[in-house]
Amino acid sequence: MRRHLNYANVVATFALVFAMSGGALAAKHYLINSTKQINPKVIKKLKGNTGKTGKTGATGPAGAPGAAGKEGVAGKEGPAGPFPTGNAPSGVTVRGNYAAGGPASGTAQFFWDSISFGFQFASAPAAHFIKEGATPPSQCPGTASDPQAKPGNLCVYEDFRVGTYTAEVFDPSKGENGLANRWGAGVILEKTGGTENISSYGTWAATTP
Repeated sequence: MRRHLNYANVVATFALVFAMSGGALAAKHYLINSTKQINPKVIKKLKGNTGKTGKTGATGPAGAPGAAGKEGVAGKEGPAGPFPTGNAPSGVTVRGNYAAGGPASGTAQFFWDSISFGFQFASAPAAHFIKEGATPPSQCPGTASDPQAKPGNLCVYEDFRVGTYTAEVFDPSKGENGLANRWGAGVILEKTGGTENISSYGTWAATTP
């Protein structure tokens, strides 16, 4: 028996063909979840060229200062340094002041003040007393405001005086004028006239031999 084409038959035929071709098309598609599934040659072709470097951006404003860090732990206290019990090293200069004087009732009165080096010298320095306004000897190249002494010398610079008297350096350990000892000296004033009070004060410098 011969069948005649009609609209229903045509539609059904197209639907069958489309379903069959769609299944075949779907069968040729794969889900790729790893580069291992792609040929390395293909991966190389997929990579593009490196782009040009962009322009440098503008410098931003400086940030606010950070908070101060915590104070570190205090270090251990070091051992005490050695105290010089022997002779002071050569060429060391020590300095100080002196002031002597008092009320006077007549002549032949004595007033004095002591000078202490604070350190032991290897030998007693030569003693020099520079009267106010006098020119210092070569061993004493300083002034009352800037006392200096060459090695092995004690230089006493009188800065101010009142009254009539003679002044000398003396060795307290021997009671001899014009001398010092390894630890210091004294300044002695002897009144020579008048009844007014006397006073003398100034500075000194002593340098180890």
